[in-house]
Amino acid sequence: MDDDQDDAEMDDCEVGGSHLTDFACRDAILQSKTLKLFENFLELGGDRDVAVEYLSSSYAGVPKMINLLIQWLQIAGCKQKEVQGMVEEHFTSVILKHFDPKKADRVLVEGGETPTWLEEMIQFPKWRQLLYQLSEQHTECILLKFALKLIRDAGYQDEFVTASTRDSQFDVYAASVVKSLTHVVKAKPDTCDSHVKDFAELASHSQHTYLYTQVVLQALGTASEDHGSDNPHIAQWLSHQLLRHNLARSRDVVKTFLHTMAVGTYSRLFEALSSMLSRNTLNPADISIVRIKVLISNIPHVCIYCTAVRTLYY
Repeated sequence: MDDDQDDAEMDDCEVGGSHLTDFACRDAILQSKTLKLFENFLELGGDRDVAVEYLSSSYAGVPKMINLLIQWLQIAGCKQKEVQGMVEEHFTSVILKHFDPKKADRVLVEGGETPTWLEEMIQFPKWRQLLYQLSEQHTECILLKFALKLIRDAGYQDEFVTASTRDSQFDVYAASVVKSLTHVVKAKPDTCDSHVKDFAELASHSQHTYLYTQVVLQALGTASEDHGSDNPHIAQWLSHQLLRHNLARSRDVVKTFLHTMAVGTYSRLFEALSSMLSRNTLNPADISIVRIKVLISNIPHVCIYCTAVRTLYY
């Protein structure tokens, strides 16, 4: 029994010691977690005066000194907007250079709730751009993933101008695909081409995004056919436009396209279509193979294969 009590006291001492280490950090009193740490320290029997001594000794007042320096610059004749830009650029460069994803994740996990400073941060365009840059450099950081989700939920997903930001966050990318598809479907004739181009650029950032988008389009086409809707034609047409967009840029996406249409299980048909589409040239021998397979074999959705060829070459 005494041993258990001694172990408990030792644990309390270790915890109290870790609290004092936190209190000794520069400007610890300005940290959002300090109040909870202070309360916990007292609950463990820590000396209040000791904690206050640590917190007061570690106070440097860096934010106050920065604000004072800003005021001096303004008194010296610098414009407020100019000074603010200088400070923001300096902070941005420092954060990009020294950002530690492990420490950032620890802040989120140990806090157990959304940090108030993060909620405030996403309200400003400059700091949202910083979060986008950090998320591209640290794609596995939990805090940054959470920040992007907050930004999306706040309605700023249109700012994800870099496809790599969308690509690294599946839910963000999926939401972008839905929004882009909606724009295409609802577009007027004079704006349709522009929306289709934007959709193709969005889907063509990487092999992963291309494959995902083609599968979505095929699924939409199949679901629409089952319900007797005209939408399968829209989905098929968009799928072909996406293929053409990539072929025009010499990207090797033909095999992926054919696999999403379930052509891969028919080897000779797959080879024939792949050959023609990749070379952008109709070949009599390959056309004969396609014709035989379409007319004789029991291959589902052969009209889609023919449509793909017609879309590309006529």
